Amino acid sequence: MRRILLPLVLLSLLSACSSVRPPVLSSELFPDQWYGPRPALISAEQVLAISPAMEQFLEKEVLPRSKKTELRLALFQAISQDSRISLEYDASLTRNAAQTFEAKTGNCLSLVLMTSALAKKLGLQVDFRNVMVDTLWRQADQLALATGHVNIALGRYRQAYLSTSDDNDVLVIDFLPPPEAIKYPSVSISEARILAMYFNNRAAESLQQAQLNDAYWYAKSAIAQDPGFLPALNTLGVIYQRGQHYQLASQVYRQILSVAPDHLLALSNLQDSLSRSGDSAGASQIQARLTQLRYQEPFRHFQTGKALYQQASFTAARTAFQEQLRITPQHTESYHWLAMTYLHLGDTASANQQLVLARESATTAQTRQRFDLKLQALRATHH
Repeated sequence: MRRILLPLVLLSLLSACSSVRPPVLSSELFPDQWYGPRPALISAEQVLAISPAMEQFLEKEVLPRSKKTELRLALFQAISQDSRISLEYDASLTRNAAQTFEAKTGNCLSLVLMTSALAKKLGLQVDFRNVMVDTLWRQADQLALATGHVNIALGRYRQAYLSTSDDNDVLVIDFLPPPEAIKYPSVSISEARILAMYFNNRAAESLQQAQLNDAYWYAKSAIAQDPGFLPALNTLGVIYQRGQHYQLASQVYRQILSVAPDHLLALSNLQDSLSRSGDSAGASQIQARLTQLRYQEPFRHFQTGKALYQQASFTAARTAFQEQLRITPQHTESYHWLAMTYLHLGDTASANQQLVLARESATTAQTRQRFDLKLQALRATHH
């Protein structure tokens, strides 16, 4: 049976966006009554709160080191070199500062939150930075997620840092940057923006779990932190779209476009929302605008490859997956499907190679373990 390929709804994570004036948002865009009581979500103050275990870490691991080296270097060394921390990258969940310290794992935003909480406790100047890397796309269910990258720069003691004009006197900490991220420029962002990023990530993660109630409240919290953070508004629109509230979703997307007329994610989502609501004329108008901007869906070749694979057209599917990887070279699932395609084509060596690449591009420990098992099974079968 052929599967129906639905258009992907686009989300944006860790994206600072260009500076835009916040759109005018009416209370009608936030129908709290449609959702359950606000759950016990973590507050903005708690996102950067320091735990007793973190205080103990500073006292026993960082301050003794600071007797031999600069304080911020002592912090960096304790975080990056101490085996009791041994941080591991995991993009499955955006944790707050204390959760990241306890779990010893997190994505780049989680690691930045943890480091900033520790640094502030030491009295260091903290500068959040958005790294201007190329957008990295990944897919989850019928969500396409555009991800970016953040890091943190530490100055000396706050008072000393603010009294100097030497902007180069900072220590940039970037635990797990994308390839060659150090060569990319970065821009400073406010604490309000980093908090908005956190809540927006949590909203997107809740969406992936079909938890629309939590997703709504997280998205609303993100917008409250930084009304000019357009990705959070886009996420809110996606939440309404998932709940089949297409008219309200369209209103949200139009609010984004009122201040950023060429916002591709909002345009694409608006086109899909109008189409689903039966407004074919409006959808066609937005599609014409997207065509004018030369926009193409980020995972069109992947979707085509899956359809071809399911039709047993493996040679054509291979070409589609290869083209997708040319556009999104870190797309784990494209490596995976390409590996399965090679198996059907009888090319075991290439299948093994693609599974290795799938494992290397995976952003969660669970996914890496999944590909370890697949590699073991493949090698056992074709030894």
